[in-house]
Amino acid sequence: VSKIHARISYKDGAFFITDLRSEHGTWLTDNEGKRYRVSPNFPTRFRPTDAIEFGSDRKVCFRVKTMKLPPRKNGFTNNNGVAI
Repeated sequence: VSKIHARISYKDGAFFITDLRSEHGTWLTDNEGKRYRVSPNFPTRFRPTDAIEFGSDRKVCFRVKTMKLPPRKNGFTNNNGVAI
């Protein structure tokens, strides 16, 4: 896993993952077990049911769990990506 490997972002009701030119890649596995490599520097849409894997050896795997949060008092929502 690279120091700065990937970015997860949320926009217009959808989740995206961007591989930040990591050495061994970022992979998505869908509900049907199909595995896809995420293209470097290109936001790729994924579903919360997809597994996210960092590196090609399948040792690091995550799933994103979505939760409904109450709206902020000032009405501002931060949709910035999170670097992993």
